[in-house]
Parts: sequence; structure tokens; C-alpha cells
Amino acid sequence: MKANLLRVAAILALLASSSVAAAQDFQYTSQEAQSTPVSLVGGWDSGNAAGCTTCQEALACNSCDDSCSCRSLYASVNLRGSFDHLQSGGFNTVGSFPNTGSDNRDSFSIGGAIGVAIPRTYGTLRLECEGIYVDPFNTVTNSFAPPTPTFFYTATTSNRWAVLANSWFDIPLNDRLDFYVGGGIGGGGATMAVDDGVVSGSGSSTDFVYQAGFGLNRHFDRITLDLGYRYMHWGTANVDLFANGGGGPAGNFTAEVTSHQLFFAVRFTSLGNLLSR
Repeated sequence: MKANLLRVAAILALLASSSVAAAQDFQYTSQEAQSTPVSLVGGWDSGNAAGCTTCQEALACNSCDDSCSCRSLYASVNLRGSFDHLQSGGFNTVGSFPNTGSDNRDSFSIGGAIGVAIPRTYGTLRLECEGIYVDPFNTVTNSFAPPTPTFFYTATTSNRWAVLANSWFDIPLNDRLDFYVGGGIGGGGATMAVDDGVVSGSGSSTDFVYQAGFGLNRHFDRITLDLGYRYMHWGTANVDLFANGGGGPAGNFTAEVTSHQLFFAVRFTSLGNLLSR
């Protein structure tokens, strides 16, 4: 296994063990949780017109409207181990041929989100804004290729980032465990440098980004552990090419990047309480 994936596995294991220990320190008994008022648990006291006095009663309401809810703010940090696929494209005008080929690499990313959890009749809707940053990775794809490749593009992708608006829906499996599904859309960008020995180029570009995923939430009193899967489409980066040695324009190189990701997050669910103090 490559060094990046080993690093991801080690960090995930460390975070998981430390988070579980912290969660157990914070956990209340079920009797205490049952008696906690809405205004204290959710951080936002939406009123009690429907006669709800605890979050458990609010979640059991037939209509979770603003008069009977436990909406709460949360923040999270996450790590992703990614298996990235880059599909090259564009056209090299010096050789008068299209750029072809693809490559796979693994990468590591870190991110964070802030959002609001809104209890609904059959689960909880979470709306959030998320930011992601990915470490650099290198790929090799075909350049001059008739009938077999004799030149290859070496591309370095760095400063890859994304900001997304996400929507997730948590479906309770029991008192402490949820299954969730959802996704998000937003924008992102990256810096790319590419060279095949004859032509080269570098630059930054931005594009539309989206993700979809699912996973499991394990709830404790003040934190939630999230383990899941993400599919992410990073868009298509575009770099103008120039002949090496100070030559003129030589076409362009494009790189469409998609990722399959193992996702782990620690979500801090008591922000409303902290902000109200």
C-alpha cells in the first residue's frame, strides 16, 4: 500500500480511538437525556406551542414544525482517503494529435463543515457548508502515441480545494445509530503543471464540483462519529500548452478528475449550547 494510504489509515485509527474515549467521557445516562429540556439540548428554543418538553417528544411529534423542533448547530472535521482517477484530454498542436490516456492515484484530504440539524418526522435533515483541501498528487498520461506512446505527460496537481453546500438525511436505526444519504454541489479549483519534454504548461482553474455519499452516524452526548463513502466529481482542469524553450502556443491539456473516497468525521453537536452561554 502506498505511503499516503498508510498515513490515512494511521490517522483514522488514532482519531477513532481518541474520539470514542472522549465521547464516553461526555455521555449522559439515558434517564438524564430523557429529562433534558428542548431549550438546552438544541441550543435554539423554538418554543413549546405543541407541548413538547424534551427532544425525544419533539422527534416523536407528527409534524416537526417550528413550534416543535430541536434544531441544533454543529461543526465537524473530516478526513478522506481518496482513490482518484484522472482522464486526460485536449489537443497538442505541435504534434497535431489529441491527448489521451488516464491514470489512477491515491490522495489524502482534510475538511470541515458547519451546519444545522433539523428533526423531521422520519429522521433528521442536515444542511451544511463544507470546505475541503487535498494534498498534491502526480499522474502520467499519453502524449505522442502512434501506434504506441513514445512521449508521456507528467502532471502535478496541487492546491486542490472545494467548497460545497450539502444536504444529508439521517434515518435512525436505533437510539444511537443512523444511516444517512445525501450529497452536495459547489465550486472548486486546482493548480496543474504538465510537461511531456516537448511542450509544457501550468496554471490554475476552477470548475463545478459535486459529491454524493452515504454512511453511518454513531451518536454520543456531545459528539457524533461519521464513517461513510463519498463519490466526488472535481470538474475538468484546463492548462494551456507552450513549446519548451520559449516556443509559441501548443494547444491545451485537460484533466477530468473523479474520486472514490473513504470518509471519516467527528461532528461536534453542542454548538448551540456553547454559543448561547
